[in-house]
Amino acid sequence: MKIAVLNYSGNVGKTTIARDLLKPNLTDYEIITIDTVNADGQETMLLKGEDDRQIYVELLVQDNVILDIGSSNLEAYLKNSQKHRDLLGIVDKFIIPTTTDKKQQADSLKTAADLLDFGIDTQKIFVLVNNVETDKENLISEITAPYKKFKINTVKSFIPRHELYDIGGLVSVRASDETDYRALMEEERKNGNMNKARELANMFVLQQTAITMNDRYTQIFNEIFR
Repeated sequence: MKIAVLNYSGNVGKTTIARDLLKPNLTDYEIITIDTVNADGQETMLLKGEDDRQIYVELLVQDNVILDIGSSNLEAYLKNSQKHRDLLGIVDKFIIPTTTDKKQQADSLKTAADLLDFGIDTQKIFVLVNNVETDKENLISEITAPYKKFKINTVKSFIPRHELYDIGGLVSVRASDETDYRALMEEERKNGNMNKARELANMFVLQQTAITMNDRYTQIFNEIFR
């Protein structure tokens, strides 16, 4: 299966979704990052949007691929699909992350509209609301309403805003960490090492947050791939 995570807007969580939501559930998949701005050295393969022939080759030779398409390269990728029609047609699922930000919502709608203009089946497109602050959860139905008119899939579960975004590192890695930070914290606290105890308590809190978020990611994954 070929999966593309894309949006004309930046900072909507494309890379987070590719690496933290999809890859842990699709362990035999390769991530191909199509970007020139936000590369961080962790990519399996890094290409540019104008590398259309090489992108096409990789999509043909690899059965299981996640495309993480950067906002600065999406226009080139879509334009090149006019030259290589199967560059879009070969993709099985398109995931468009959006947020509660008005501009990013507009860019997300444009992304979906352009996919439809290129003849992509609505059932291949999934819209996921990401990075939702607690006081904006009531906006979810408003954000997803325009897509429902076109019968585009909208994921019921959203990704709430959480501090792990700011701290960095993969949620899946923190969630799978079996270290008993709470027991270690208790030991340090009994020994009077309060600073170390606080450090370990913080690690425990982050671990629990990651487990909760990882469960949410799994729920979303199951919705998309049911």
